Amino acid sequence: SADEFVEKVRLAHERLKRWEEFGSTKPLGEIQCFEFGAGWDLIGPLAYWSFGINRQIVVDIRPNLRIELLQDSIQKFRDCRERCEKVTGRKLRQMPAISLQNQDQLRSAFGIQYMAPLDAAKTGLAPNNVDFISTNSTLEHIPAESLGRIMRESKRILIDDGIACHFIDMKDHFSYFDRSITKYQFLTYPDVLWNLFNSSISYQNRLRFEDYHRIFTEAGLT
Repeated sequence: SADEFVEKVRLAHERLKRWEEFGSTKPLGEIQCFEFGAGWDLIGPLAYWSFGINRQIVVDIRPNLRIELLQDSIQKFRDCRERCEKVTGRKLRQMPAISLQNQDQLRSAFGIQYMAPLDAAKTGLAPNNVDFISTNSTLEHIPAESLGRIMRESKRILIDDGIACHFIDMKDHFSYFDRSITKYQFLTYPDVLWNLFNSSISYQNRLRFEDYHRIFTEAGLT
């Protein structure tokens, strides 16, 4: 929906504000961004482009990108531009009137290089190559042992004063459509029982803040 779309743009802006608060003094047009788990419609990366970012590497463990959903996102940026500018307080670039047919056009039109399938723990990117790493509701779907490897790779590819910003939804995702359970229902089950409920389609790791903090710290992120 348009409301959900505008909220995703707002969240992308919140992540970008962390870069502006804690990152280097580089202009947005000169930084290199990296996102993993970007999903089907690339609303976040397109939002970054609309804010002024010219270079992005976007990866998925599986090739999830759907051109028809990407085209819908581009149209929503045109339709909802005023609303997006109001919630972000930022003037947005005008989306080009383009009919994307493939990923090469995505790179040429928006500077977004989409790579999938690719493991974010083994990117093959050069060290000290990325200014800003971000994800949106991705980390909670990755097992803890895999997260450790991904964060070590993030540390390797980040420049010295680079920023990693992750929006993590630590609620029970089943609660979004099952109103009979609480937001933290999944924490009430022992591991052996939760493993029966936990879906491989939408895996939830149940990690808490202190778990993420430990994983980040052990990877060398401050």
